[in-house]
This record gives sequence, C-alpha cells and structure tokens, in this order.
Amino acid sequence: MALTFTTEMKVCTPCLIVGFILFCVSFGSASWFYDASNVYYGLWKFCLNKNSCFNLGSVYFPDWLVGIDVLECIALGLQVGAMGAMILLSLRKHKFLSLFVCLAALGSGVLGAIGAAVFCVEMAITGVYVYWAFFLNLIGDVIVGLAGLGMLVNTVHAWLPRPDDSQTLEGIQNPLGI
Repeated sequence: MALTFTTEMKVCTPCLIVGFILFCVSFGSASWFYDASNVYYGLWKFCLNKNSCFNLGSVYFPDWLVGIDVLECIALGLQVGAMGAMILLSLRKHKFLSLFVCLAALGSGVLGAIGAAVFCVEMAITGVYVYWAFFLNLIGDVIVGLAGLGMLVNTVHAWLPRPDDSQTLEGIQNPLGI
C-alpha cells in the first residue's frame, strides 16, 4: 500500500514530529525553572546542582504545578493521537481522520499554551527563573498548533466538493449557457 500525502500533510507531518520531540524532551526534563540556590525544577523532579535528582512527589508540590502537569499530560496524549491518526491518514484518506488530526493538534497546542501562560504567571509571582526546557515546550506547542492549523486547511479541502465529484460545475462555470 503506497503512502499518499497532500501538500498540507507534507508540511504538517514534519511539524508534528519536530513539535513532539521538543515536547517530549521538555516534558521529562528537570530544567523548567531554577532558583537562586541553583536548584533546578521540572514538571516531575528537581535536581540539586544538576547532580542529585528527586521526585517532586516526595516534597511540596504546589497546586498550580499539578494543574500544569495535568494539562501537559493531556497535551501529550493529544499529540500521540494526532501522530497516530496522521499515519492512518497517510495510508487511507478519510475526512474524519483529517478532522481528528486537526482537532488533536490544535487542542494540544492550546492546552500547552494555557499551561505555559499559567507557568509564566506563577514564575513571575515567585520570582524564579524559567529555563531552557520551558522554552522547548513553548516552541513545541506552537509548532504543533501550527500543524493543527495546516491540517484545518487539509480538512476543509477534504470536505469541499471537487469538479470530479458526481455533480458537475458547468452551470457555475457558464451561468448564461453561452
């Protein structure tokens, strides 16, 4: 079975892959933010001077960070779903698969952006510094969101009637019959 890609899919597939890789690296990193005492924090763990790391569940875990963890987990699930649906879409064209990829990618980008916004607000309140993994997450969210917009174009093209469909467009092309 041959793989078939529309122009939008040729652009959106690499965007989904790159966004997913950036998201996964930041998701598991302990470098989302750090404080003045050189303690580095991620979504799941913290590290003292980057040498010894501990699970965040064993220490104080603020409610806002739990909320961000939930948003990021849902965003990760949506990205996995979007990538799986994109694979199926390349094997078999289906309007609803294109719609699912579009909605999953857009949902992941929006949830990630909401999580990033909450994270930035909390960092400004607490006075600690954001670090490289946060920016990777933000870039990954934007790339996946843009892929979702590209798939929206693909979905619109899939749902629009084409001249080779059962209805002809002769009346539209030549309304006066001349």
